[in-house]
Amino acid sequence: RSFGDTELKQPSPLISSVPEIKVFDLQEDDCFFVLGCDGIFDYLDDQDVVDIAGEHFGRPQDGAASVVRTAYQKGSGDNLTCIVVEFGWQKPERVQELLTAAVAKLAAKQDEDLDMFGD
Repeated sequence: RSFGDTELKQPSPLISSVPEIKVFDLQEDDCFFVLGCDGIFDYLDDQDVVDIAGEHFGRPQDGAASVVRTAYQKGSGDNLTCIVVEFGWQKPERVQELLTAAVAKLAAKQDEDLDMFGD
């Protein structure tokens, strides 16, 4: 859409065809990656997307559909496109261990942030 909607680019551009790109080195514990458009990430943060897609590990199409549904339910009216690509070197049991550990780590950090006065 950003390539063809010339009426949204003139006289001043309202949309851009320049994508937001993040580059990461793959780690041994990486399980999958998610490609999504702004309609997803305007309503869900990165961790939300990982949590939702991870619940469906082994069924990437279901994970992508669930991410799209959740963004829609949270009010996104924009284009909702999502692709989940799983790496074949992880077993579903290991993925669940990693997700559980990540959730526990986030909960501990939130507890730490709430106790900023050490009471």
